[in-house]
Parts: sequence; structure tokens; C-alpha cells
Amino acid sequence: MNTNPPPPDAPLIEMRDVVKTYSTGDLDGAGGTVLAGINLRVLSGDSIAITGPSGSGKSTLLHLMGGLDEPSMGTITLRGHLLKNLTEDQRSRLRGHEIGFVFQSHHLLPQCTVLENILLPAAINDLASPAALTERAHHLLDRTGLEQLAHRFPSELSGGERQRVAVLRALINSPSILLADEPTGALDADTAQSLVDLLRDLQQAENLALVLVTHAPAIAHNMARQWSLNQGHLEIRS
Repeated sequence: MNTNPPPPDAPLIEMRDVVKTYSTGDLDGAGGTVLAGINLRVLSGDSIAITGPSGSGKSTLLHLMGGLDEPSMGTITLRGHLLKNLTEDQRSRLRGHEIGFVFQSHHLLPQCTVLENILLPAAINDLASPAALTERAHHLLDRTGLEQLAHRFPSELSGGERQRVAVLRALINSPSILLADEPTGALDADTAQSLVDLLRDLQQAENLALVLVTHAPAIAHNMARQWSLNQGHLEIRS
């Protein structure tokens, strides 16, 4: 699989007429259409917020963008690769190269130090030498003021610190796209804003595309482009 970058004007992610439906029983007994013909292009350097109430399909949309789920209809292209034409192993490798994920729960391994948690995706994907990856991890810790936490365990960190470590873990493989699913949902307002500021700073420093799903308008306003998911359709927020 060729992972060379697409032309400069090509989208990193392109969704065309994407529909996602579930049969009765797939979602706590509820079926129906969750996404109804989504069209979205994510370009290099984009910062995009997608808002909507709980259950509107925001997480489903993000999982489809990252190749963690498959659409019922329509096509999704990631870095020039049509996802439906790839095997699961190929999709997994492409995700490892191109996408970093941040979720509402930090999912840090309690038995691993901060440094070990950050390095975990790199160990799984085996994309660079251990020495180079360790150097990058220390660089990320240093630029975010967390170097002193490198050898602590998650139980010794605050909630905001754990989520910051989760962000650095998502960046260890130098992805081109960061997908964040309600990353501030479990944080108080001040800590949430601090985390979003970190995401935007790192997005610009690393020249990433950032797509952030949130139910909070105050968080969405930090992104350059804002969309609302309403009854399965994406609408531009005014």
C-alpha cells in the first residue's frame, strides 16, 4: 500500500454521500438511519468542530472518518485511499500512519508510566526506531510542560493531566489528522478550555488537521469551521 502524501490540494479525508443505518437491536434496541448522506472534506491544516445533541451520530461520524467503522452507503477516502477497497490490516496500518485518536476517557494503562503510555501506539505500529520515538515523546512532554511527569503513573495525575497525556499519545506517530471525540466531556470548564488550547497549539505546531466532536458550543467556537449534526445531516453553524 502506497502511503505517499496526496497532492497539496487533495483532501486528507473525503466523505461522499455517506449513510449509516443500524438494524433494530444494534443500538440498545433502536434502529434507523443515523447519518443520511454526509459530504465532508477535511484539508491539511483544517480545524473543524462537529456539534450536536447526545445520540445524534457524532461519534459514529468520527469512527467512520477514522476507518473504525464502515458506512452503509457512500464512500470515504483517507489520504487518497478508498477505505472500502482496503483489507482490515491495510486500514489498520493506514490509521497507524495517518490518524491520532483522542477520546472522552483517557484510556491510559494504569500499570504503565506516562512515557510508556505515550509510546504505546508507536510500539504497536513499529513505524520508527525506539530511540527516535523516545526522543519525540520527550520533546512532546517538554513542549507541553509535562516532562516532570514522564515517570509517574496515571493514578498520580489529575484528570486534566491524564487527558493531556492522551493527546500526546495520539501524536507520537506524527499523524496528519487528529480526531477528538468529546475530549473535554469529563473536565471542568477551565480545564476543558486549557485542553482545547493545547490541541490548537499542537495542531498548528504539527501542521495537523483537527476534527473535534463536542456538545459544548464554547468548545466548538475554538475551531475555524463549525458544523452541526442534525437528524443525520451536517449543517454549517452560523
